[in-house]
Amino acid sequence: MKFFSRYDSLSRTRKVTVWSVLWIGPLFLGWAGLIVLSQQMTESTIMWTQRLFGWMLLMTFVFLWSWGIGISRRPRFTLFRGIAWTITLLGLILCLELPATLKLVHWGLAFEQLSGEPQNYLWAYQPDQELEFRRRPKDHWKGYLSSDIEFGWLMPRSNHELLVFTYDKWGYRNTVDLNQADVALIGDSYVEGWYVSDTETTAQRLQTRLSRPVVNLGVAGYGTKQELLLSLKRTPSGLIQEWLFFSSLRVTTSMMITVLSIPYCPIHQI
Repeated sequence: MKFFSRYDSLSRTRKVTVWSVLWIGPLFLGWAGLIVLSQQMTESTIMWTQRLFGWMLLMTFVFLWSWGIGISRRPRFTLFRGIAWTITLLGLILCLELPATLKLVHWGLAFEQLSGEPQNYLWAYQPDQELEFRRRPKDHWKGYLSSDIEFGWLMPRSNHELLVFTYDKWGYRNTVDLNQADVALIGDSYVEGWYVSDTETTAQRLQTRLSRPVVNLGVAGYGTKQELLLSLKRTPSGLIQEWLFFSSLRVTTSMMITVLSIPYCPIHQI
């Protein structure tokens, strides 16, 4: 009896070893290869890392259940348990995806609050009949943000400083509501000041340097046409100059700064 008991024990040990080599070995090699690939910060490797990561999650689920069934003393029972877990998991995914598909919930906003890394910058807009879109009035938020490249390519965050974003009652990035100003800056995200706090925007730095009121009218995503429309909405009244600052990255491969002397008008007319 002792001989057969010891034989069964050795047989099971060999069985576990064989199944581990067949299922866990390739899984380990796959994750190791994915980790090595993710260390190469090029456009192609980042793209492949994102694609393979989802497949590796699926393969991990399948391989682990296959390994468990193979080494189980009751493989049929373990198989049915695996099927039950799979159905439950698919049901949970459906419960999460269906409300998002019907636009009943925005999981990105929900996870922002949990992670403490809000990305309001990406979707904090409202429709505008003339300019197509603009920032929401009186928005205020803060967090430890990733740049657009880091967020888009799932790269680790490089900036660990708390950033503060404040918008006035017209939806422009100003900490106070300015009814008039000596200088107005018009442009896209470079002017609005992505990835910098309120005190570090171009408008704030220029205001400190000139000791004169400067208003920030930059809106991320605006192109040259929208910037021109925003400028043309001004009604000449007075002799104070207004500066137009914009990036032409959407037209050429270099950045251009244009300074125009335009008559000043009250900000509330924008």
